[in-house]
Amino acid sequence: MTTAVSQQARQTASGRAARPTRRERFLDQLETIIPWERLLAAIEPHYSGGQNGEGRPDGLQRMLRTVIVQHCFGLSDEGLEEALVDSRAIRRFVGIGSAREDAPDLDEVREFHRLLETNGLTVAIFQAVNTRLERHRLTLREGVSVDARLVGDEAPARSFERNRWRFGMKSLANGKAPDSAPLPGTPHVNLDRPRVDEILAAAMRANVVVICAGAGYGKTHAVQTFLQNYKAVTTWIQLTERDNAGARFWENFSHAVSRINKPLGRQLMEVGFPETSVDFEKYLHIPETDISLQQKHVIVFDDLHLIHDEAVLRFIERSVHTPFPNITTIFVSRVEPGLNLLGQVSTANITEEDLRFTEGEIHAYLRAQGLSVTADTLHEIHEETRGWFLAVNLVARLLQRNPSREFRLRTSLKFNVFKLLESEIFLAVSEDMQRFLIRLSLIDTPSAEIARQLAGDPALFDELTRITAYVRYNACNNDYQIHHLFREYLLQKQGVLTEDEKRETHRVAARWYDENGYWIEAVFYYEKAGDYEPIVRIIHAMPVAIPEKAATRLLAIIEKIPPEIAEGIALFPTAYLRLLTILLRLDEVVVFARRYIEKHEALPPSAFNDRVLTSAYTALAFVSVLRAPDTDVYDFDVYFTKAEAHYSRHPYEHPQSPISCRVGTYAIKVGADRPGAPEEYIDALTRAAPLCARVMGGFMSGLDDLARAELHFYRDEIKKVEHFLERAARTAWENKQYHIYSRTQLYRIRLGFVQGDYDKTEQATRAIERLVEMPDFPNRHLVVDILTAWYKLKLGLSHIIADWLKTDELELGASPRFIEYYGNYVRMEYYFHSGRYAESLAVAEKYGEPKRFLFGRVNVKIREAICLYQMKDREKALEALRQAYEFSRSNHLVMPFIETGKNMRTLTMAAMRDGNAGIPREWLELINRRAGTYAKRQQIIITAYRKEHGMLDRISLSRRETEVLTDLYEGLSRSEIALARNLSINTVKLVINNLYAKLNANNVADVVRIAAEKDLIRGGGSI
Repeated sequence: MTTAVSQQARQTASGRAARPTRRERFLDQLETIIPWERLLAAIEPHYSGGQNGEGRPDGLQRMLRTVIVQHCFGLSDEGLEEALVDSRAIRRFVGIGSAREDAPDLDEVREFHRLLETNGLTVAIFQAVNTRLERHRLTLREGVSVDARLVGDEAPARSFERNRWRFGMKSLANGKAPDSAPLPGTPHVNLDRPRVDEILAAAMRANVVVICAGAGYGKTHAVQTFLQNYKAVTTWIQLTERDNAGARFWENFSHAVSRINKPLGRQLMEVGFPETSVDFEKYLHIPETDISLQQKHVIVFDDLHLIHDEAVLRFIERSVHTPFPNITTIFVSRVEPGLNLLGQVSTANITEEDLRFTEGEIHAYLRAQGLSVTADTLHEIHEETRGWFLAVNLVARLLQRNPSREFRLRTSLKFNVFKLLESEIFLAVSEDMQRFLIRLSLIDTPSAEIARQLAGDPALFDELTRITAYVRYNACNNDYQIHHLFREYLLQKQGVLTEDEKRETHRVAARWYDENGYWIEAVFYYEKAGDYEPIVRIIHAMPVAIPEKAATRLLAIIEKIPPEIAEGIALFPTAYLRLLTILLRLDEVVVFARRYIEKHEALPPSAFNDRVLTSAYTALAFVSVLRAPDTDVYDFDVYFTKAEAHYSRHPYEHPQSPISCRVGTYAIKVGADRPGAPEEYIDALTRAAPLCARVMGGFMSGLDDLARAELHFYRDEIKKVEHFLERAARTAWENKQYHIYSRTQLYRIRLGFVQGDYDKTEQATRAIERLVEMPDFPNRHLVVDILTAWYKLKLGLSHIIADWLKTDELELGASPRFIEYYGNYVRMEYYFHSGRYAESLAVAEKYGEPKRFLFGRVNVKIREAICLYQMKDREKALEALRQAYEFSRSNHLVMPFIETGKNMRTLTMAAMRDGNAGIPREWLELINRRAGTYAKRQQIIITAYRKEHGMLDRISLSRRETEVLTDLYEGLSRSEIALARNLSINTVKLVINNLYAKLNANNVADVVRIAAEKDLIRGGGSI
């Protein structure tokens, strides 16, 4: 059988060759690389053809091909049986016809496996196959996942450092392992399975290990046992159905990371679930400095089959493509995970067949239980359980009770598991233990502390550790995992419990999750317990930026609270209106807030009523703030005044963690360009900010002064800026309003460039960078990345900004009310500084929502004008400049034009040559002059930075600067250079001024001399 024959068999009826499938290509290559004659010669002396093989001259070859197919495609016995019937490619490779009876049956296959094992041929044969697969790199090139036993070196590692490394207990942060100690719940019979350990050891050389088998095959136990002796840092994520919500999954994932690195776990919680590509890049940026490239890391996603949410699956899929080669991800699942694992990711598959107990392993397991059986009985147990561990374990229990019992389990055993669990497990324990197990099953993955509290009696808790095959202790997570089948059985017994017992069980779990920071999980169990007040308290205490999906889920929960109970919870209006506001369901906020106001204003004053009215008026105030860009009405201070009046009458304690006011893209959220609109907004903000700070524990402190500084800066009233920035920074810092404080420092950097004050820019940058040390500052890493990137772009260091800000994917998922959206502006600048003008323009065009804001419209139009001019679309560039001028002129906003420096100088010169392009000449001359001054002062700061950081010797010139420098070296005058290079004389002068700054020269003679000394001309422009 040859490749040519296989190809000929694929000819279609019309005589044209059909396009081969991936499976066919794989089998064609497999056909050519296997040493068939040598393998057949090794087996033939031991092969008699079997009962069903007599009369078949090619019976041996057919059987060898069958087992190779089974191993290479990781097929179970049932999967092999189906493939031999359904797959034409496999039938052709094995050498069987269209008749079903031509295919080997499962008994033949098993007998052939036994023949190979008995004669010591299995290892030799598959090492030979493995060697050729590796030599031809067949798995990587074709994307076929080869069985884990065939992955890796020819001789898989068979020994490990035993009893030295403990599963999940080595610190990611400091690399120290704690002293060894026996783990709670360790099985009294814990059978070593060297064969499975070897399969796992070989698999660990891959990036991804997929362990796929049905319930009861010991998947989790095999991984846990192996990792106890494997030298690696392990993060174990135990998944449940509720992890299909991104917020809950992220809570689970972050807490799992926290068990080995608490700071890293906290940072992940702050970043939030990365739903977009941009968010994922931000996520990758956090652990890259925390993961040692020298230390092996293992991440286990257990029960992956429970996950069907696309966002969660997409994160998991992306996570295996991380740039960390020292990470192996293990997926434990009952079904093949719906993930794309092709590409550069090497994958190893471990199947039911790998995990089935062999006769020898069953024998060893029974001996460890103190049981002795005959060879015939052992063979019968193996045949009837098919090596299914759950069935083997139940058989062992039956033998312990009745050694003479006959076994006729067969494949119907799976359907009788519940009966066996009933008789052999559940009824074998005390009544107290039965109730304890049922209560425990109400919790997805109960922690050891939850289990201890539910047990009450220490003796009962100790007894739990003896049901080791069905309730296992996970030392990595310090929790208990109830076997899926056993839990399903226990959940059917819930009727045994009283309603009070169920509620108390959920209450115990809810309190533990609440105390340990699992807020989403706590809310879930509080709801089941019927405890609604803690749910409202948790929502009230959550960070201000609750993700939309989490807010939707939380809103659905509190909307189920019976009205008569909700009316008695003072914080209910606060939590309810807050969630509606986060979801921007502003009309509903107004309706419900006014309903609360109408009802409670009519009641006698009380602490309860004042609390409700404070919440209602605060909600109306925020609706007014959010709608201000569209309504041009700034009355939010009126609502804050009423809220503060009710709060002052009955003050209440604020949450421990202050709510941080997220400034967003601009401090001044004005939409209209009419004269005086920014001042009206600031006046309302000045009245509102101190009232809001009092009502909400410091919220908005310093925002009014920041807004005044922002307006003065945009108007180029530089002398007035510093005073308001200092006052805003001081007030914001004292009240832990770090978002506001960070923005004051950004304006100090911008002010430094206007003034040419390098020390000021450096001091402000260091102040921003120190914010990463503030644990109560949400999203601090993200904020620092964005704001310091702005500084680096101004320094011409675009290559060292955070990678996630350079992405080509224009996913603008965050609201412009938040700092994340400012990252779009930074990305737009990065593309421009990289000469990618079309991409910069694309971001500007998609920068739609900030155009609701006056300052946003001005900034975006300026960027459009500059990009279009660089793209040689002069007419559209000048029109965009005119529009930017029209947006800005009523309120004298000139700084956005000035800050673009030499680019604006070039553009305004073009506008003046074009007859002013509908813009007053005096305005163009002002901007041209101020932009030129800004460019010189920017260059002063760049030079100072390069000098301080030892970068002056590494001078980098643009192509145009290199050309002009060459012309100067050859003695050409400015006018001659302009004529030769088809440039304006002003452009030539601007380039020469840049050369003065970069080379620290005073005149053309200095430029030529320094360039010659540094060999810049001959060296192509850089050194």
